[in-house]
Amino acid sequence: MLKITKNKRINNVIAKVPLEIIYVVISLVIAIYVHESGHFLAAKNYGLEAKFGLDKDGFYVETFSQDSQLNAVINHSGPIFNLIISFLGLASILILPKTD
Repeated sequence: MLKITKNKRINNVIAKVPLEIIYVVISLVIAIYVHESGHFLAAKNYGLEAKFGLDKDGFYVETFSQDSQLNAVINHSGPIFNLIISFLGLASILILPKTD
């Protein structure tokens, strides 16, 4: 019976959250995933061993390289992926027809 009461409380809290906030949270999770995917794909592109994971702190990528230039490329690839996705989203908003 306690489990049902707990679920009802959670459902009541979720029902009171505006839908826009839920959309923002989902968008942030997707943006962080895309960001970490940029690091991961860059490391794999250069033939490095990379570990993509999720822990209590969020998504992460571990790479193993001693080359500082290569580390710089991998570190910058996450924000670059964010920019690419942002420009694609903006382009889709500007290009797709508007509906009433």
